Amino acid sequence: MKRTIVLAALTGMLIGTAAHAARPAHKNPGCERKINNITIQLEKAREYGNRHRERGLERALHNVKTNCTDKSLRRDLEKDISKHNHKVSKLRKEYSSYNNSGNTKKLAKLKKKVEKELQDLQKLQKELEALN
Repeated sequence: MKRTIVLAALTGMLIGTAAHAARPAHKNPGCERKINNITIQLEKAREYGNRHRERGLERALHNVKTNCTDKSLRRDLEKDISKHNHKVSKLRKEYSSYNNSGNTKKLAKLKKKVEKELQDLQKLQKELEALN
């Protein structure tokens, strides 16, 4: 009798776990965007016959479909924002050092880099705000 109850309970837990794992993570627009980006890269890898990249992207797609959550997206975005902030800071310091030298070509190049990093940073911050 105990064995039947335990077996029934375990079966119920396994079915519940399987149903949870099979649940699509696409409800989140951020996850959907990640899935779309990986799918596009996967198609290109297949088109060019890059089996190694294809296997890696298939693994990444599986991981995103099973593990993508608001919390993980938020964590990744915060990490990316931190990296971009650091890069902007570093580029601004480099810009300041070249500003004193008068090298206009280098200054223009650094200014473009800073502007691009700031645009990327703003885009990431908007994505983070959309999650909150």
